[in-house]
Amino acid sequence: MNNRHRSEDVIINAPMSFAGAAQRSFRLRRVTFNPPWLANVLMTTLAVMLTLLWWSLVVCWYAVFVLLFGLLFIPYRLVRRGSRKRKAEALRHREMMSALEKK
Repeated sequence: MNNRHRSEDVIINAPMSFAGAAQRSFRLRRVTFNPPWLANVLMTTLAVMLTLLWWSLVVCWYAVFVLLFGLLFIPYRLVRRGSRKRKAEALRHREMMSALEKK
């Protein structure tokens, strides 16, 4: 049984960054099947292949946007990251408040 909080599943890194792409693709490993060892092997293989594909798209995306927009792209990335961080903090706060109300 999975007892993870929703706030533990929030990924702060951008989807079009190498870290964010890898974190999102490796979420596949949480899928459970019988037998579990076979599921781990299959889902890890699938996640690695998906990560490599996603990273190739990230490289192309960065090449296009950095060449076209250059330094104008950096503030946008910072604003979006701040938005994702605030969303994760709000979710953690709601979870903590609901846990306190249950006591």
